[in-house]
Amino acid sequence: MRLSLFSRLTLGYLAIFLLVTAVSAYAVLQLYRFDKLTKPFVNIYPQGSELEEDLYELLRSQHRFEQNSVITKKEADIEQFLSLRETFKDQLRRALALGEAVGAGAAQDLKRIEGDYLSYEKLVADEVQLLRAKTPYRQNDYKENKDAVVARILSSLDKIKEDQKQTRRAKARQLAEA
Repeated sequence: MRLSLFSRLTLGYLAIFLLVTAVSAYAVLQLYRFDKLTKPFVNIYPQGSELEEDLYELLRSQHRFEQNSVITKKEADIEQFLSLRETFKDQLRRALALGEAVGAGAAQDLKRIEGDYLSYEKLVADEVQLLRAKTPYRQNDYKENKDAVVARILSSLDKIKEDQKQTRRAKARQLAEA
């Protein structure tokens, strides 16, 4: 059976329409994938890096004030420690809210940091209580314990930073492939 000119033109236009529709659908899917891959680079990764740096600096500052308070026995150093403690906790809460988006194992590391930080806080609170009561105690034991906890927290923060780098590299490769 022979198709009329009108039928052939209709089939040709239909084929072109289907081809254009398929290419457009593929392009939309690729743009969606591209958008999904780029959002973390714009929204999450910079915020995660900033939080990690803030936590690192806040902890180091707190540790200095806490050490100064033991040496100088000045109440101002203890007040500075307490002030920075609230800021640290706030930043840690924000980091925990980002959770897995920051890096592969970041949520677990942040939970570990939270537990270690509570231990650090307790050690400092106990020592401050002893200092205020002017009770003799073994300063060296407290110092070693606090230094060990701070070192664990800083190590966990370094691990988070490394995980962030690896996650960003993996996402960048996926982005390049897209």
